[in-house]
Amino acid sequence: MYIGSRCWLVVVFGLVLSPVFAYGDVKFDEGRWRLELSGARGIHSGSTDREGDTLVTGSVEYEFPASARTTLGLRLLPLFIYDQDDYETVVGGGFGLSGRLYQHAAEYRGWFGELGVSALAHDGKIRRNSSNVNFLTGVGVGYQFKSNWHATLRYEHLSNAGLGDHNAGVNTVGLAFGFTF
Repeated sequence: MYIGSRCWLVVVFGLVLSPVFAYGDVKFDEGRWRLELSGARGIHSGSTDREGDTLVTGSVEYEFPASARTTLGLRLLPLFIYDQDDYETVVGGGFGLSGRLYQHAAEYRGWFGELGVSALAHDGKIRRNSSNVNFLTGVGVGYQFKSNWHATLRYEHLSNAGLGDHNAGVNTVGLAFGFTF
């Protein structure tokens, strides 16, 4: 599991950054800001039952074109709350990267698929995870409306990538809503 967690992070980083290397047409100065609030419920996977757990995140992201249909984003997570059903609540924040592939070229709206990875620091411990530094990786599908609102259905995985002695990961499914300007 130690090597697998680190390989997963390398794969996600590679997929998020691949448009930069493939097209080399990054337009950082043509970016836009995205504010987002998301909520998710833990699902049962592996040996640790997370079904009663809740994940809440708030993010501020600068998203910029990487090609005609893809964008990259620099994400700040000033709000990270992981409420464990029968254990302490964990609070923290972090930063990360995202990548999106949009339905409508050059408009960056309509249906989109996304990948993301964020590094987190937090107080307290996640049950069966011995680190105060974790990584939140996710994949989602969403819709960017012409009115600048967006909604995303997302699957996320939270683990310490082998940085601690114990690394029972967390898997969640949730919804995110936000505004782009």
